[in-house]
Amino acid sequence: MKHQRIAFIAIWLTAFLWILLQELSLLPQGFLPMSAGGEYAANLFCFITAVGGTYLACRLFAFQRVKAELYAAGARSTLPAHRRWNNRRLVILAIAIFPSLFLYYAGSFSQTALYSALLALAGSLLCWPTYVDEKAINENAQSEEEKDN
Repeated sequence: MKHQRIAFIAIWLTAFLWILLQELSLLPQGFLPMSAGGEYAANLFCFITAVGGTYLACRLFAFQRVKAELYAAGARSTLPAHRRWNNRRLVILAIAIFPSLFLYYAGSFSQTALYSALLALAGSLLCWPTYVDEKAINENAQSEEEKDN
């Protein structure tokens, strides 16, 4: 879980570094010319990825398929499943954050894209990778094996 927390912090640092470099005009801005229809489509895309991705990341462990994989397999296989699903959650968060930031600075500086990026960043705080005690899982699995024998 330590590596996933580092990855979570790296996502945040990358987002803030991108914002800083854009605000200092060190990266190109406004290079995507958009018509009114293109801007509408970009704003809709930003909103859907930010709201949908944030919701999906926050609720990921509540879905029945994920619960079944996390808790039905037994104590020993819980840790790899937690790692796998936390990694997927981090990818979903990155997909929720970065398109809005990109389209805000590459496009016409639409407020919808900016608010979508801020919404995704704020929502990502609710998805801090959880800590799974590996020692406790291993001890529980060993004690269950000893009871079976």
